[in-house]
Amino acid sequence: MTVDTGPGQLGAWLRRERERRSWTRAEMSRQLIKAAEENDDHTMPVVTDIIHNIHRWERGTVAPGERSRMYFCRAFGITPDRFGAPGTGAGVTCFEFKGPVTVSITIRDDGAQVSVSHPGPAAG
Repeated sequence: MTVDTGPGQLGAWLRRERERRSWTRAEMSRQLIKAAEENDDHTMPVVTDIIHNIHRWERGTVAPGERSRMYFCRAFGITPDRFGAPGTGAGVTCFEFKGPVTVSITIRDDGAQVSVSHPGPAAG
């Protein structure tokens, strides 16, 4: 069961959830494709077409279908009953950036914890 919200409310929720993760629409598209492929669904449109759909969904022009909702749930790491629910993930937001330096940020209602790790100088 999903939370009953109109396309406008659902669109605002989708955008908040995407932005909470610091994902662009292109990254959200890649995450939806990844979720589909993990479900043995190789019929998703290309990234540029999904970006267009995300834009329409977030504006509230139309609502995503059941298949897309399922993949949003997988990408967001939530159960289908939390899809579109106000307060989903409220209180905790996590980001992790990996590269030469790994930065993990956990933002809680009562403050933030930041962890930074650096591999040190390269041996050579």
